[in-house]
Amino acid sequence: MIASVMTHKPVYTVKKIATPGCIDAVWNKKPWSDVEPICIDQWMKIESPLFTPKTQAKIAYTSDSLYLIFHVEDCYIKAEKTNYQDMVSRESCVEFFFCPDNDASIGFFNFELNCGGTFMLRHQQALLTDVTPVSWTDASKIVVASSLPKVVSPEIATPLDWTLEIKLPFEVLSNYCRMRRPEKSVRWLANLIKTSQGDTSNIHYFTWSKIPSDAPMQMFGQPAYFGTLLFGD
Repeated sequence: MIASVMTHKPVYTVKKIATPGCIDAVWNKKPWSDVEPICIDQWMKIESPLFTPKTQAKIAYTSDSLYLIFHVEDCYIKAEKTNYQDMVSRESCVEFFFCPDNDASIGFFNFELNCGGTFMLRHQQALLTDVTPVSWTDASKIVVASSLPKVVSPEIATPLDWTLEIKLPFEVLSNYCRMRRPEKSVRWLANLIKTSQGDTSNIHYFTWSKIPSDAPMQMFGQPAYFGTLLFGD
């Protein structure tokens, strides 16, 4: 059972868009220039980073897909993992943890991407248990574009901005759990994360929805700390 945690949780209104355009990792193009950003700036005090990245994300949707774009002002950047389901969280990484409903009992997805665009996607019925990897047959329908090459090695130890843009079709999700298809007033639970957990010189953990500093590491992806995505029109 997922515990209830009484904390202030953010709410983000997800804008519906008519034409998403090309998935090309351009941050300020239309329609993204009309979408409010999320700041991923809540520091989880596990490590003291050498450099504090500035990370923003935007989310939008159409009738058949969710769209996300991340922009990171970063340093100590590395991406060497190139295979689907690799442990990309150890590199320069952004993550989208989400439950496609406002009922966490259906489980949640962890969608993790390194700065080169390689990603992991799994459904978890509960934190770290009943884990189902999303098959490549399904995951291959997801479109990811990065402003960086697929491999970034050796590590770039000077400041550099990078952007990831993602198209996530709803049909991929419905194969793994019950979901509420987005429309006006539908709510999903989610957290967005910027991290590097060991393979770069700059270990760090930042989230959109705050995780208490005294929470144990295994609570990092706990749905009890998710904020809310409120779908608009």
